[in-house]
Amino acid sequence: AEDAARQDARLEGALALVSAAVALETEQLVEAEEHVAAGLSLARSTRSDALLLRLLGTSSALLARHGRWGEAEAAAREGLAVAAESGDSHGLAVCRLALGESLRGQRR
Repeated sequence: AEDAARQDARLEGALALVSAAVALETEQLVEAEEHVAAGLSLARSTRSDALLLRLLGTSSALLARHGRWGEAEAAAREGLAVAAESGDSHGLAVCRLALGESLRGQRR
């Protein structure tokens, strides 16, 4: 029963990630932020590094769209730590890109 509940939470987290990405692409930033927050909570509670990493990347992009460069940097750095710990090379690349974007934004 616990495994099924954890699997359901991970699926809900994945749905939140997809919903956040769609909302971000359609410029529905408030809705995207709600989906990211829900997804991050689920990813952390289920200890799903892959999901957490992708949500942190999405969070960084969302925060950058809001011009919240310092918070975007923090999300990217957290994602880098998760990627390095989990050995996710794709996630590492995505978070490095997000970090670069957030640092460029802070210099503007």
